[in-house]
Amino acid sequence: MDNELLLLSSNDIPFLEAQVNIHQPTLSEISLIGEESFFSGCQFLNFSKSILNLEDKTDLEDRSDFEIFMSIMCSSEKLDYKNNAMMVLTLLFPTSQIKLMPNELVLMNKNGLSRINSTNFDAFKDIIVSMFELNDLGTGGGYNPADNRAAKIAEKLQKAKNRKAQDGPHKVAILSRYVSILAVGEQKDINDFMHYTVFQLKDEFKRYQMKQSFDMYVQAKMAGAKDLDEVDNWMDDIHP
Repeated sequence: MDNELLLLSSNDIPFLEAQVNIHQPTLSEISLIGEESFFSGCQFLNFSKSILNLEDKTDLEDRSDFEIFMSIMCSSEKLDYKNNAMMVLTLLFPTSQIKLMPNELVLMNKNGLSRINSTNFDAFKDIIVSMFELNDLGTGGGYNPADNRAAKIAEKLQKAKNRKAQDGPHKVAILSRYVSILAVGEQKDINDFMHYTVFQLKDEFKRYQMKQSFDMYVQAKMAGAKDLDEVDNWMDDIHP
């Protein structure tokens, strides 16, 4: 989506295709499920066949991203990333009851019913990618689709996950690290950041990094340093 001001405002995002608003959760709200569960759920909600190799894409060429996603969500197996996706959906739609149907996600609230289905799934993903800047993250996770034609894909992805697990536990602390750095660097109360959204936090962190680099460059120039690599003006656009 192309509305930086709306994202920075922390207001809910209109999801016009489903006639419902998407809540931008604060860091305080995200902390209730933990960063690892949050990012795992976000990555799964952003599922795309584009992560697959050519052979696997061919095997599933007649299935949409949403159909594959729903085949996993509706499976009877207890899978962490499926539960994580549901927790993230609860953060995004806090006033709605979420019901899984074979071909759609139904959101029930006081205003009626809204649906996420194959016709608006891409629009939904576009919003959450922008809200949480998911393009900054790697794509991963082990998916186990209920559909038999996707079993081979699940096996390959699960093997990749197992190889990663063999390297030892991986602590996910992206947001908390940003908060810690900014609290010290900007001399702010760490609790103030708990009211930030992910987009606000990342925006401020990127701007802080650029300001630090720019100031150091100017100071070095004034001190007579030569042959320095140019740095971006800290007031330049940071959201391409």
